Amino acid sequence: TKIEEVIKIMRKHAISQIPVCNPLPVGIVTETTIIKNLNNVDCKVSEIMEPAPPTLASDADLTVISNLLMHYPLICIVNKGEFAGVITKADVLKAI
Repeated sequence: TKIEEVIKIMRKHAISQIPVCNPLPVGIVTETTIIKNLNNVDCKVSEIMEPAPPTLASDADLTVISNLLMHYPLICIVNKGEFAGVITKADVLKAI
């Protein structure tokens, strides 16, 4: 996938970061990643993506999740070996 496509997805869904999955998380692209690579918007995501964020099961404790979110922009959720979604800081605030 090219960066231009990721930008379209991020705009469409009003999100600031997106995991890169194949089929499990292998990296992440954030607004900062894109800004750092403004001269390379024609390149592939795999060329600029940052390391994958932590992965947890959906039954992970909120304390573990909140501690990880102090260091990562999002946490990937995997259930039974399949990518299930992400948890962000905004999700934690909604849950309070």
